[in-house]
Amino acid sequence: MEGLQKECDNLVAGKGHLEEEIKGLRLGKKEFDEAKARSEALDQDFAGSKAAEGLALERARKVNETAENLRKEIDAEKASSAALVVEVDSLKKQLDEAKTLGLAFLCG
Repeated sequence: MEGLQKECDNLVAGKGHLEEEIKGLRLGKKEFDEAKARSEALDQDFAGSKAAEGLALERARKVNETAENLRKEIDAEKASSAALVVEVDSLKKQLDEAKTLGLAFLCG
């Protein structure tokens, strides 16, 4: 009987030890679940950041492309303006020559 009582006491003590381990494991699982939830939230934030980065890079590429196209357009306008200046100068010279010939014709 004494042996059974001792074994029963050992089982009760073992049960208490197992209950403490279960409490520790439950606490550990709760902490793990919370950490996992935070990790998943960070993964979603990261994915959102990568998507935003992709959009920002695409917008920057478009801005650079637009700026380059505007530079080319400005260069073309400058070239056209320079050609017009040359043409206007030529027409002024022709006009001056025509005036001179006209005056010479009238006076002659």
